[in-house]
Amino acid sequence: MAIDLPEWKLYSLEMDKGGEEIGEHFESQGYPIERVNPGEKIEGIERFIPNVYQSIDKGIVAKAVEDSVKTNSRVLALYGHGGYHFFTYGLAMLANRLSDEFGYIHIDYHHDTWFDSHNLISCGAFVRQICWDTNVQGYARNMLYIGNDVVGCSGFSGAGEVGIPCLRENQLELEFHEKMPQEVYVTIDLDVMHSEEVRTAFERESLRLNELKDILRKIKQKKRIISADICGFTETNKPYTNRAYILEQGVPAFKQSMMVYRTLTDIIMGG
Repeated sequence: MAIDLPEWKLYSLEMDKGGEEIGEHFESQGYPIERVNPGEKIEGIERFIPNVYQSIDKGIVAKAVEDSVKTNSRVLALYGHGGYHFFTYGLAMLANRLSDEFGYIHIDYHHDTWFDSHNLISCGAFVRQICWDTNVQGYARNMLYIGNDVVGCSGFSGAGEVGIPCLRENQLELEFHEKMPQEVYVTIDLDVMHSEEVRTAFERESLRLNELKDILRKIKQKKRIISADICGFTETNKPYTNRAYILEQGVPAFKQSMMVYRTLTDIIMGG
């Protein structure tokens, strides 16, 4: 029997300037958004940008998110630099209260399983810990990766997770394991998108906005999203974006990027 899901609550996680700008933008557009900074009590959090290979104890991240995101609602969290993508671990832990068993869908250029240890996470190593520690329950059938068609799912191996499905970014027909739960958590790193679509700090894949919209709609047709997050936008470091193309369209890079966040937000939180 399907569980009754609560209403959505929108958050901006403001660990960096990009996160603050996202919060300010959504406020200016009339969205009811809660602006928080779960990194403010984590010593040295600013060092994770640009040192994206630095690791942190997963318990610290989970506690920081729990202390900042205080709600029984479904959560959609918007934040900036993909170097903070490991905060998805804390958000997925919160989703435990909404479902006894849920699927995890990772939409990203990277599979984020590098340099894993059981207790430490980083922007490139937190997906296995989500599989181990949340109500994904360690089942490969409960996970789906959508992203880099070169890397594939080579990182999804060991610890009982062999065989996690991988959907290449140019193969848009979603196929879920027959035993994957109806409830799912979805994370999106916008570096999965084409450089003409959004401004990010990492190398890029080729998904267009219309393709990503189609993927989300298909997920919603077949599954029930219990919580989600979107990250990737940055105003710092070396942005991987085709600024010349965006400027040729008469749309500043920031405005274009915020349009992407709003579009995906509206789909995820829509009826």
